Amino acid sequence: MGTISRAFAFEQSGDYRSAVSSLMRILDDIEASSEWDGVCEWIASDYEKMGDNAQAGFWYETAGQLTLAGDTSPVPRKLSQTLSYVQKASSCYSKCGTEGELATQRTKAIGMVLERACPPV
Repeated sequence: MGTISRAFAFEQSGDYRSAVSSLMRILDDIEASSEWDGVCEWIASDYEKMGDNAQAGFWYETAGQLTLAGDTSPVPRKLSQTLSYVQKASSCYSKCGTEGELATQRTKAIGMVLERACPPV
């Protein structure tokens, strides 16, 4: 069974920790690519399901950074996707109490900049 299939099977059975472990192996196996942001989002989602909001926020934020970094067009086309990841990260960080305050403020500030660059339709 492939790593993605294994991660999906673990996730379906509610074993999010094993799913994350499988997904981490995917990041090790694929060179930097446009697939990384999706894998990071999946990892974040599983951490969120486990209630580990600090890790979920980190991985959503990482997905946003990778999405923007991988967009080489003159005017980034993936700003709205990046904004979505940053907003999810901010939401997760805000659930961490005082330990997530700085991260929440940082992601809210990044979100505001992205909103100005990519106003809602």
